[in-house]
Amino acid sequence: ALVQILNRSNSEPALQQALVAIWNLAMADSNKVLIRTAGGLPSIVALLHMDNEAILENATIALGYLTRDDANKACLREAGGLEQLLATLHYPNESIQGKAAGALWNCASNPENKVAIRSLGGIATLIELLSSAHESVQENAAGGLWNCAVDSENKKLIRELNGLPPLIALLGSPN
Repeated sequence: ALVQILNRSNSEPALQQALVAIWNLAMADSNKVLIRTAGGLPSIVALLHMDNEAILENATIALGYLTRDDANKACLREAGGLEQLLATLHYPNESIQGKAAGALWNCASNPENKVAIRSLGGIATLIELLSSAHESVQENAAGGLWNCAVDSENKKLIRELNGLPPLIALLGSPN
């Protein structure tokens, strides 16, 4: 029923509440599977196109919880979710950027996603976010780079894009 609301409703308050319910349910591992099998991931990814901060925030929170499941990481990639999360990193709201980066951090533990993030230009975007004034954005961007750096091509690209200096600078951060 919740996924049907995501697919059929034009009411932004209804979409918001359905997303809140989904991310609360997604805290339980068994529900992550049920949400995936109900088609929830493509439905949530489709909402990342909206220019509504509450919907974007709740969608990125939901994806953050859902991508803690390995099968969901692949499903998200297949649904075009990596592209949409990377685009959401440019949204002018640091809370949304941090949550999108957190979902990418989770996704980047999947070998195919590491390659996809690189090919989509995501390494450069994550490096840019290291200079954010917001701790959660910095932390999640660094986490995404950490998982991506397990891939040797990504390590090389991080070096080439001068990603090491901002990562090292974060080590001296009081936070």
